Amino acid sequence: MLEKMLLQNEQLNHMEIARLLTKDHSARTLSQTEYGVWFSSASGKRILIRYLPLHADDTLRGADVAAAQRMCLKQNGNQIWLCVPGKISPQAIGQSALHPPVCLIERETLIKLIGSAYPATDRDLSALHRRMHRTHPRRQWIRELFCPENAQRFARFAALMASLLFLTGQTVYAFSALWMMTLAALCRCMHARRKKAPPFRDA
Repeated sequence: MLEKMLLQNEQLNHMEIARLLTKDHSARTLSQTEYGVWFSSASGKRILIRYLPLHADDTLRGADVAAAQRMCLKQNGNQIWLCVPGKISPQAIGQSALHPPVCLIERETLIKLIGSAYPATDRDLSALHRRMHRTHPRRQWIRELFCPENAQRFARFAALMASLLFLTGQTVYAFSALWMMTLAALCRCMHARRKKAPPFRDA
């Protein structure tokens, strides 16, 4: 759901997160803007809820927090709830303690909040399973390089290089033969390791 929200309209994200965060509070929504949703708490504070569309690898900076604080002061707000689905830098944590105070709602909290409102369906779990077990291109390349069929090819090349070494006496063929023999041995070792590995079973 967090990944889908990266592509959704930001105002919709602000409104949805504000609805989930305030459903257990006696709060009153004041207005919705392009910067977030304003609501009034039970104590009368004017609080801005803002969702930042960050990827899991993106980092919240101190400058981002300061920009939200300026926005809050401009609108005569008292506090900010900043939802951060990415990483948080030490500078951002330090800046959030300044006035107006910023409550940083981290990725783990957002996952629990959204997960309780939108439980994963069987289709979602199936798609996640396929993505998690998708073969990486680099791994695929290594797997093809060290497949058992290549062991005999590398061994034949090693024998050819050894023959050229015997005929010409040039050491370069010795290194080539040694390298091909090493690749052939790795192919056999990788094949033996895969045979011993237990088969994958879904939970």
